[in-house]
Amino acid sequence: MIAPSSPQSIEASRCSSCAKFIAPTRTRCPYCAGPMQPVHVDGRGKIISWTTVHVTPEGIPSPRTVALVGLECGASVLCIVDDARTLEMDMHVEVVFADGLHRLG
Repeated sequence: MIAPSSPQSIEASRCSSCAKFIAPTRTRCPYCAGPMQPVHVDGRGKIISWTTVHVTPEGIPSPRTVALVGLECGASVLCIVDDARTLEMDMHVEVVFADGLHRLG
């Protein structure tokens, strides 16, 4: 876990019972239903999968690439890919939370 003021800090929850991390925050663990505690975790991880969405809601630019990133703590987050970078499985990336969305840094 890292300090909340870090630019790579991601809000998550840690289960008091089974110690699993979940992002975004929750009150109950989806694995064991135990109580969750809010924490900040490092935004570094690896790409698990990605896709490009060609049909988006009105007002959302298309095409839009999104990536599922497995954070080092064990939680996974869905991220917007704002640039045209080439993505690869297990590629090391940093996730930032900006404008209410997780994005690849």
